[in-house]
Amino acid sequence: MPDTRVITERTITAEAGTGRMAVRGYGAVTGQGLIVHLLGGELPHVGTVVISQPRPSLKPAGGRSCTTSVFNLLGHKDDVLAVPIAEKLARTLDQVVVVVAGVHVSDAMEADIQALEQNAALVGERLLALIETSQRQEKASLPEEKL
Repeated sequence: MPDTRVITERTITAEAGTGRMAVRGYGAVTGQGLIVHLLGGELPHVGTVVISQPRPSLKPAGGRSCTTSVFNLLGHKDDVLAVPIAEKLARTLDQVVVVVAGVHVSDAMEADIQALEQNAALVGERLLALIETSQRQEKASLPEEKL
């Protein structure tokens, strides 16, 4: 019998930084996973695709971990921004997460790269906070017999 549950898709956005250092995240929250577009800098583009699938940790202490696959376009390093976000979201939300990232700043110096990394991490934290808040609100609105 097919699954007939109604899945409500939500979109969320978060940003951090300004000007050349601005990073934006757009998320599509589905009942079966999360899709994030991480864009910014001077030339938003598709530079990498990352998918993280949550799983039990292989360490004796247990906990949650994830398996992550990365597909970088030739010459792109956007995975440096995308992998930590995908992995944290997958472990925390216990859902598959796909991040498509493209953040470009011409002639970036080390300080620029660090600022972009920091702003991307902030975007990831803000997206997570928005999702967790939404989940708490949904749970609070359910009748007790559904909990």
